[in-house]
Amino acid sequence: MKLSLIIHSELSSPKIAPTIYLASFLLCLVSGLLFYFTSTQVTIQQSNNHTLIDSTNQTNHLFTYTSAKAMAYYPVFYIGIRSDTLNLPHNPVSGFASWNEQSKYEKSSYWSFADTTKMQIKVDTTFDLGYKKYFGEYTENGVFITDSICNYKAFPIFIYNTSDSIFSVGIRNAVGNLVREIYTLSGQWVPLEKPIDYFCATYSRDLVIEPNNILVAKLLRYEGEVKALFRLKYMYHQSIVYSNTFEDYVDSITWRQINQ
Repeated sequence: MKLSLIIHSELSSPKIAPTIYLASFLLCLVSGLLFYFTSTQVTIQQSNNHTLIDSTNQTNHLFTYTSAKAMAYYPVFYIGIRSDTLNLPHNPVSGFASWNEQSKYEKSSYWSFADTTKMQIKVDTTFDLGYKKYFGEYTENGVFITDSICNYKAFPIFIYNTSDSIFSVGIRNAVGNLVREIYTLSGQWVPLEKPIDYFCATYSRDLVIEPNNILVAKLLRYEGEVKALFRLKYMYHQSIVYSNTFEDYVDSITWRQINQ
């Protein structure tokens, strides 16, 4: 009992209390940093003209393709000036912007539509990135409720503005009007996904790529045993832009279905 009284008296001392509070704060800070760095695996990868710092945890998992649920969702992790080194944060860019951020584009005289003379799309399969996918459902009020989160493999998508104009490639934080196509045995390109559906929201961000700037999105990789040829197709109004062709995999059931 005497010992407890002594301890209480010392902790109540105005000279010692600040030290105790500071020690507690530092302990919480260190614990938080340790949790962050042990739960987030940052990887640095270099290929061709880019070095990517990816903050999404790496994994060996590939996503199981289901035609009924395949949505062409390509989240954006960077949009801005070209640089040798690009940082891809843990989460996509914000899907919302302030009026001041968006208004600078409204009166621009350099607006244009993306076409083959202004935009280049490249999928670089030499990179091995992480892709954080949320599972859940929307409520009647349009609020998404997350049930679980899983990490999968992904390739980066580089979209270049090679012109002196500005153009938009979607709203919020995902590239719009972009779908993945697969090359069939009969020599036809067929879509594997449905275009993403947008819903209106106040202050939704317009994904504007300025002249000579770059956008980096992620392409979710599918699980499968059959190696096939793929490409991305961007279509807006009368303009169509294709990416480079690239190899990846698809499951045997899907492969048989698209070749029937």
